[in-house]
Amino acid sequence: MPKYTKPELYLLARCNFYAFMRLMFDVLYDGIEFEDADYTHLISAVLEEVYLEPGRNQIINIPPRFLKSFIVTTSFSAWILAKRPHLTIMIACHTLSLAKAHHANLRKLMKSDVYQKISKTRISDKDTEVEFKTEQGGGALAVSFEAAPTGRGCDYLIVDDPIKVDDAFNPETLAECTDFFRQSLVSRLNNQGTGNIIVVMQRVAPADLTGRLMDAEGFKLLSLPLVAIEGEKINYTAMGARHVFSRKPGEILNPARMPPAAVEKLKGQLSEADYSAQFQQRPMAKGGAIVKQEWLCIVDNFSPMPNPITIMSCDTATRVEEGASYTVFQYWSMTPQFYDLHYVRRERIALEDISTEAVKFARLLKPRVILVELMNAGYAVAEALRRDGFCLKEVQPTQSKEKRLLRCMSAFHSMKVRLPAKALWLDDYLAELLAFPGSRYDDQVDATSQAVTFATDFFLGIEKLDGVNLNGNHIARKPRGPKDHPLRPRPRPRGSRF
Repeated sequence: MPKYTKPELYLLARCNFYAFMRLMFDVLYDGIEFEDADYTHLISAVLEEVYLEPGRNQIINIPPRFLKSFIVTTSFSAWILAKRPHLTIMIACHTLSLAKAHHANLRKLMKSDVYQKISKTRISDKDTEVEFKTEQGGGALAVSFEAAPTGRGCDYLIVDDPIKVDDAFNPETLAECTDFFRQSLVSRLNNQGTGNIIVVMQRVAPADLTGRLMDAEGFKLLSLPLVAIEGEKINYTAMGARHVFSRKPGEILNPARMPPAAVEKLKGQLSEADYSAQFQQRPMAKGGAIVKQEWLCIVDNFSPMPNPITIMSCDTATRVEEGASYTVFQYWSMTPQFYDLHYVRRERIALEDISTEAVKFARLLKPRVILVELMNAGYAVAEALRRDGFCLKEVQPTQSKEKRLLRCMSAFHSMKVRLPAKALWLDDYLAELLAFPGSRYDDQVDATSQAVTFATDFFLGIEKLDGVNLNGNHIARKPRGPKDHPLRPRPRPRGSRF
């Protein structure tokens, strides 16, 4: 992204939120140099999209101390009122004191000389520590999750840190937070069709407000971990040009603010669960993730195994847009001693192409049996593979994803699961598996549970495969005797002349 001079920022600020935000930073943090990190451009572009799209609901997850409240709650509110001073913004936080602090910063921006050079919006005489009005009838209101804002309405609802970190694993408090949001805040929108909701927060628990809203209709998610867990590539538009925010696994969100040494120090100071949730935006279940790193056997090369059962495990999805689930194909070779994962294909595939791609994967690797979960595109994939002559096992899930993985714990505890150290897909796979059930995606976990469960049941004699015994050995067909030969003439019936 280009670096702008101060005069250029003034020229752009009326139409570009990033330029506006940069000027506002100097108002609130005079004497502190702004760190022009790529993620600030991305968040600014996302917020402009929200402004231009009535009715859009947006979630932004970002670590603490990375300017989330300044950019989203304070600066964006000021920019909205600079352009549309007749609108009303409601700022909601877990405590009223925090909401008042954001409200005070917003007021400071709007009364500054810099702001008033950019915009004609002015605060009227009605100006208190929890509410102010603009001369055009709009304004801002600070509220909390401690009391319902009865009788007040808004055009933008900005929820900033709706729950305290200390309440991360209090089920009652988490449920109360979600209920208050749905029952007492969402109803405050003046127009349910065109009003906008923005939730900006660090993650604290799998069942926090983000966790409850992530799959809700109409909410889009931007999640930015401190250290990239998987490869990131997010397209956005700024100043009429297309840009890409990208990071490789291991890259830090802003090394100037948090260098590698500081990240390592942070890991040592926080528990695994706190670091994963607040800084990596991957909250774990209480007690941590289900699968631990030390249970996995990562090898340079797989040792040869006699007569393995080869399995292809499929977990399908139906959408291809950013943030959607992935389609996953895995190829395993398994014996009673080891479960080796050789290949993983994980990508978003268009619905009409999934069956074709599944058949291609199967033809290439020729698995002995293919496991297909009968969800989403699974029915079509199963039919395509069956037509192609593959041995198919259809899986109909009856338990939660967590319970399905828990069934596989004996295999993980005994270090039967082996992974190739040099595989290009390994980092993404480990990031998802070791964060589950707090991981953003769980498609690879589902495919893994499916394969490990089948193999375990097979070697226990619960699952059967024609022509294969419990040790994985193929059973030789018994030679047909003369009486069994299909071309042997049948004996002539008694009394028959022919």
